[in-house]
Amino acid sequence: KINSYLPEAGSFTFVIYNVMGREVYRMEGMTQSAGYQSFQWNAADNHGNPVSTGIYICRIKSKGSEGMIKMLFVK
Repeated sequence: KINSYLPEAGSFTFVIYNVMGREVYRMEGMTQSAGYQSFQWNAADNHGNPVSTGIYICRIKSKGSEGMIKMLFVK
């Protein structure tokens, strides 16, 4: 579960990268209202395969703002 603040309502892009910078998961075109939001990631890649224990970077980009969060995934 990833918590974030979106300053404006609208569509956003949610991308997770592994520690080597390779894209693991992408969700885009979703629309959310402004304010604090919670995003659920099931620890799987774009093909539905479970990811390994490790460090991941989450990037959330919406109209006019972008943020990154470093995460540690432990099974």
